[in-house]
Amino acid sequence: MKAFLAAIMFLTRIPVPKIHVSSTDWKKSTVYFPFIGLMIGALLMLASFGLEKLFSAPVSAFLIVLLWIWITGGLHIDGWMDLADGFGSNRSLDEMLEIMKDSRVGAMGVIAAICLILGKMVAVYGLIQLKLPMILIFSPFYSRFLLISAIKFWPYRNEGGLGTRAFYVFITACCVGESFININYYLLVNRSLWTTTLFNYGNHNRTFYLKNLSKIKYVNGRLLRSHCRVERMYHSFSSLGHLEVCWMKIVLVRHGETNENAAHCYLGHFDAELNDNGRKQLSLFTEKLKQVTPIDSPSLYSSDLSRAMESAQIIGGEIQLRPVSEFPLRELNFGDWEGKTYDDIFLQDQKHLEMWIQDPFTVAPPNGETLQQLGKRFDDWLDHQLLNINQNKTIIMVSHGGPIRWFLSKWVKGDAKEFWNVEGVGHGKGIIVDFNEQKKMFTLLNKL
Repeated sequence: MKAFLAAIMFLTRIPVPKIHVSSTDWKKSTVYFPFIGLMIGALLMLASFGLEKLFSAPVSAFLIVLLWIWITGGLHIDGWMDLADGFGSNRSLDEMLEIMKDSRVGAMGVIAAICLILGKMVAVYGLIQLKLPMILIFSPFYSRFLLISAIKFWPYRNEGGLGTRAFYVFITACCVGESFININYYLLVNRSLWTTTLFNYGNHNRTFYLKNLSKIKYVNGRLLRSHCRVERMYHSFSSLGHLEVCWMKIVLVRHGETNENAAHCYLGHFDAELNDNGRKQLSLFTEKLKQVTPIDSPSLYSSDLSRAMESAQIIGGEIQLRPVSEFPLRELNFGDWEGKTYDDIFLQDQKHLEMWIQDPFTVAPPNGETLQQLGKRFDDWLDHQLLNINQNKTIIMVSHGGPIRWFLSKWVKGDAKEFWNVEGVGHGKGIIVDFNEQKKMFTLLNKL
């Protein structure tokens, strides 16, 4: 128990009871280093879940890295800075070691610390963006596994130091644990050719670092702390490298205005055409779309009704795409109410109108369809699109108020019952949504 508490005292700022620790306890404490790493990783993962709900991804990444530094007390950063000062001096071996023992920090050490912290922020930001903060739990765990390997297999500079002896049985466990972590990459995330290449590139750079470090022929505490930092950074970036990068960006556009829209009529499947104002709305929207977001491998789909198809043709003319007409993207069928205003329907069929507003999922307009029926045809179509994600792509979807509300409530908010509560999209306007293929989640990025 003393060895475990000694490991916590040495590697973190987590408060523990005051105890007397012998030299034997210090040596035995190395066994618990990976478990302390697991503890640190768990705290970071839990913090990320809370911070994501309060702040943007960049701010969350910054705060997580600050917490990381606070928990460890920057223990390994100083070793990293000492190493940078030593290697950056371009001196002889003995002079490098003397520089590394100097408590003062040089320019190379400061630069190395800045690059390290910025690199860690980028890695954490990437994990947050991809909704995979659970990988944070493995980074401190993994680095401390390899720290024990360094203690075991590199001769130590000072006989009797903390890393002089390690346990052969536990080193075997380290190897098994590292294999488990590598398998974890493939279970949590998908593989692709370029991500494997990135992982191998990371391996090459880490090997280059270790070969240069081996020039010193033996290690001390500063070198071990530096090694821990390199492994932690390597793990974070290689985790990102194993992620399948296929993604989908969806641009949902509501058709431009028609004369019937201007008169506040329910249109549904009634095939009205755009008016001049509607065409102007789409031209302005297309210009704004080109300025706001790059369009990668685009596909253009549209409801088969005239007002949507003409809107899609205006967009397609600007980006050299021909729209594909799709019946499932049609507006709700309002049946006998089509072409009538709310006031007209209220006077003629008040009871039915009120029943429909209260429960559009099961109540349909006379000779029309329920919201559930609209949702089924839309969901079936979108499911088919999501099953065919094999590269980065952008889908531009020109539809109507009903299907767009359904998408926002069911697919973005996760609750179709929010249909009336989500903010709708005006005529000739749109939204940009990002699809996280790994988590099967949609995130609203922008409104146009």
